Amino acid sequence: MDPGVIRALGTVLVVMVTIGYVLAGLATVGVLVPVLWWPGLVAASTVGSLAVLLAFLAPTFFIGFAIDAALLALVLASTWTPAATLGVRGASG
Repeated sequence: MDPGVIRALGTVLVVMVTIGYVLAGLATVGVLVPVLWWPGLVAASTVGSLAVLLAFLAPTFFIGFAIDAALLALVLASTWTPAATLGVRGASG
């Protein structure tokens, strides 16, 4: 595949991941984005981040994999959510 195409796809993916994390951050505090969207936004952004790290693999990306693993563990295995902290109805935690 052409390196220019790979770079363009990588750039698009990084922009999408960044937007997803910004929206997840806003959802964490319940500003502009519904708090109940937080787990989905974090999970989707983290999967996108993992895709970027795998596509452009480098030894220095180890910390990125560790952060992504921690975020996925928080979303998938934890009972904590910002919705529960903020007292949103229908939220578990």
